[in-house]
Amino acid sequence: MSIAISNDIDSDSYKEAMFKKFIGYPPNQLQKAAIRIMKPRENYIVFAPTGSGKTFVGAYDAFLNAGFDPRKMRMIYFVSTRAAAYEMYKKFKEIGDRHGLDVCIINKDFPGTINMIRNSQITVITYLKFQQYTSEKSMKDIVSDPNTTFILDEVHEVADTPEMEFTVAYLRSNNANLIGLSATINESDIEKMALWLNAIPIKHVADRPVPLKHHIVPVSVEVNSDDGGIAFKMNDKTYFSREYAIADYVIELSKSGPVMVWAPTRAMVEDLAMLIATECANRKIFGGMNLDKMLVEGGESDETLKMVVNTSKGYVAFHHGGISSNNRNIIQDQFTIGKVKILVVAYTLSVSVNTSARHVVIITLYGHNGELIGATFFHQLAGRAGRPGYSDEGHVHIFVDNDAERSYVVNYLLQVKADPLTSSLYEPEFLKRSILRLAASGYRSPQDLSKLVRNTFWTALYGDKGAEVVTNKIAAIIEELVGEKYIEIRDGKIWFTSRDNFFAASAGLLLSEKTLADNAANMDFNVLINKITDRSIEILSGGVESIAEKYKNVKEIAISLGLSSNIVGGSDGRYAQELADKMQELAGAMALYRCRSYGYKDQGCMVLRKASDTIVIGNNKILANLRNEGVPQAALKRIARNFAAILAEDKCIDGNMIEKIYEYVTSGYKTVRPWFFKLRGILGSKKC
Repeated sequence: MSIAISNDIDSDSYKEAMFKKFIGYPPNQLQKAAIRIMKPRENYIVFAPTGSGKTFVGAYDAFLNAGFDPRKMRMIYFVSTRAAAYEMYKKFKEIGDRHGLDVCIINKDFPGTINMIRNSQITVITYLKFQQYTSEKSMKDIVSDPNTTFILDEVHEVADTPEMEFTVAYLRSNNANLIGLSATINESDIEKMALWLNAIPIKHVADRPVPLKHHIVPVSVEVNSDDGGIAFKMNDKTYFSREYAIADYVIELSKSGPVMVWAPTRAMVEDLAMLIATECANRKIFGGMNLDKMLVEGGESDETLKMVVNTSKGYVAFHHGGISSNNRNIIQDQFTIGKVKILVVAYTLSVSVNTSARHVVIITLYGHNGELIGATFFHQLAGRAGRPGYSDEGHVHIFVDNDAERSYVVNYLLQVKADPLTSSLYEPEFLKRSILRLAASGYRSPQDLSKLVRNTFWTALYGDKGAEVVTNKIAAIIEELVGEKYIEIRDGKIWFTSRDNFFAASAGLLLSEKTLADNAANMDFNVLINKITDRSIEILSGGVESIAEKYKNVKEIAISLGLSSNIVGGSDGRYAQELADKMQELAGAMALYRCRSYGYKDQGCMVLRKASDTIVIGNNKILANLRNEGVPQAALKRIARNFAAILAEDKCIDGNMIEKIYEYVTSGYKTVRPWFFKLRGILGSKKC
């Protein structure tokens, strides 16, 4: 049964004082009610509208579990995207700075270690990164520590995130303290979600703090009887293209407050942003900002971004995963503080982030896959409008092309709070890697694995019969691993057939990948890189040839540019970047296995470390020079993803940009490292 919170409850003065002491401001209505209910080491799941302050309810719970001593707390805050990680890291860094706490962020841009998690009071991390640490036996001590609290942001995303479901099942199996947060969940799923987390549901019954209004914007197509030409009609105005109608509508909206415009693909985002920026310039609507000096050089998308912001003098910008992290962060910050007035986005800012948007414009009801967007995504996206502290009300504008689309909006999207949740756990290769990691971390018996299965959302949805299905699938996978002679069963327990199999399992390697790692030292280096690439394509495509073909088409780009592949624009750049990321992840896991199993002087270890480094830096000679001078791979990754285009051999670098690169690459390190001086020296040699 949910605990319903009304708006007229009495507050507990001591808890409110503790909340204010830690967070820095008095609790609002949701926060007052929630903290009054909360007790140490209880699991909770908070359902409340976007912008209601759920994040800091979670942070308070971590503070409470540590006995109101921030130095003793360990809060691990899960997010699904890099943009959300950056947003939450900034929030918690402010709290950390006030209390002298160590705050870290771990994602693709900011690699970390288990020691960072152990030694930080606050960690913001993605589920995928955390899963890579679950094979570490010491992780169980962190998880079960009574001072450790795990916050699961946007917990409803379990439907699309097997890593989340696995992670939570692992945490549940080790008696972790959990608090889930969700703004968009189907009423029928609340009890199932609470059952999964073994949590007390806290449902906030108040209206959204900032009222949200929805507007359906019909666009009709007309054919001119004289010349057969097509025109688009909207609000009694006629336009030569649908895109121009959207641009005109958005520009007019921006006069009453910041606008975030959603489009499903990167190409659509860039084209629409350029059109809006050009039309703003034609109408002499400018932002009065010179963002050009703030933005770094990068790939085609970064250069297009510069054109957009220069054309509109910062009035218009765009944000998607194909631009560098540095530029994404700058644009996100400038929009949040209200400097950028129109921001066109794909999926990167659609969930879990605060924006200054008064208006959210949804230009189509179809996602990047050509399918209709669901209620959950719609309400998450709509929730970016009208955030507390930025607007007194929010507006969501939905473009529709026909009566069927209007009906879908009116009768489904606006009526259903969220799509019914499903489980994404049941995927053979994912389960196989997970079983290997679990067995390496101490889950040695089928009973142990069965216990974990019973802590999955799958079991919460489908009960004992569902658990039996997954248990049978796990049994089949174990039988397959026995057949491969990867493991054996003795006395009812899982044993690895060799020491190196144990280390390969802890790195999450399948047998074919372990075999490739074992043969790496006897293989031509270019052949090794090709085999790593081909295996990465198999993993990404899941055996679907049409998907594999898209990655095969960009194979040479991924090999030659490595993690700098985002300098290539369009869909090729996106697929090449995804492929390079998977190549580096696989090569890194293979190197980890060989080095742990045979030592760092092992030839296979050294070759695979070289392969991992090579995939990071591609053919960039400056990055190769930095690597040879001892700059670690974690730093090279930040450079490759953000500044590779600047470090082209034939270019000099502005002094201010050198400082920006240096600060970004060295951020997060508590002490000065010897390679800092090498980095500064090599950057200094490129100064204009």
